[in-house]
Amino acid sequence: MVAYRKYFEPASRALKKLVANGKLGRLKIIHSAFTIYLPPDRAPGWHYDQELAGGGSLVDVGIYCVNTVRWLTGLEPLEASARSWTLDPARFREVEENIAFQLVFPEGLVLQASSSFGAAKASFIHVHGELGWAALDPAFAYDEERRLFGKIGGRWFEKRFRATNEFALELDAFADCIRRRRNPEPDGNAGLRERSIAPRGKIGQ
Repeated sequence: MVAYRKYFEPASRALKKLVANGKLGRLKIIHSAFTIYLPPDRAPGWHYDQELAGGGSLVDVGIYCVNTVRWLTGLEPLEASARSWTLDPARFREVEENIAFQLVFPEGLVLQASSSFGAAKASFIHVHGELGWAALDPAFAYDEERRLFGKIGGRWFEKRFRATNEFALELDAFADCIRRRRNPEPDGNAGLRERSIAPRGKIGQ
């Protein structure tokens, strides 16, 4: 099982229900970002080590954007492109500090996303369809109230969700799979798939 806690978190599940029920219509564009700030004097050194970390902000926090869109839509990307850059080359010699990437999915859906180790903590996902749009903000934090809002058929909506123990929900689901002898979701193949499609790119430092 891959530790994607958003599968079990109520606000994320409510957004998935909107998508699955067709409330937004045919999806066209999704915008998402996940950023955190690593203080130069306090961040653990492994964050900057390619061998230890496996990459920078993309594989640490940006991967949430990739997985969430795959989970929400059930679609797999056909194309990927990206550009990465840093404003602190002394620290980010081996891994990317910032990256902006695009994934093209079937049915005309495009994800525009970004992640960073050098921007204040924030996360969101905006889903735009022919009939309306919905946004979750914050989308990936585990210790903050969430707000699901948007506009469907010309009418605004908003719902707030208190922070829950997503890790407990995830562990409960995993334990239930063991008891029932069922394969957990997401399984390890999901993580491997995302690593294989994670876009790479770099612009001049």
